[in-house]
Amino acid sequence: MSFYFHLRAVAVNQVKEDAGWLTRLFDFAWDGLVDEADTHAMVSLERDFLDVHHFYTGARHYPDTGEPKTLPVLGGRVVRGAEPDVPPFVILDPPLVVQASAFLDDVRFDDLWSAAAEQLVPPHGAGFTSVLRKTFDRHHDALRGFYAKAADEGDSVVKWLLL
Repeated sequence: MSFYFHLRAVAVNQVKEDAGWLTRLFDFAWDGLVDEADTHAMVSLERDFLDVHHFYTGARHYPDTGEPKTLPVLGGRVVRGAEPDVPPFVILDPPLVVQASAFLDDVRFDDLWSAAAEQLVPPHGAGFTSVLRKTFDRHHDALRGFYAKAADEGDSVVKWLLL
């Protein structure tokens, strides 16, 4: 089974804390994802989003402590729908989007990789170190571009795990 953690930039005056509206926000044609990603209107992390969170936070546990390092992936305000089996939505308001963007802009990829590689590589095997490093570098670049644009435009960020 594939699952994707999607992050979408949304004008703050359009965001509704309603599970039905948020679900419709993520009802999109897969064909349009490339265009949205190219314009930094959305970013998608396949399967390894918890590892990407760990990459930024340096921790295997996933609490949102409100620190900037917790914001890019899992941080934000949780909005739950009526169905308990459906993952909740997470919303970052513009001030937190700015904080996440500043964190991603200030932090050096090499520093993050040095701190996290020891825990991230072993489950995959040392032979995959180069591939993993490139994957995390690609995620980092995508998140930096996405959050920079969202911060510049004063947008909120809405996140959801699609199974």
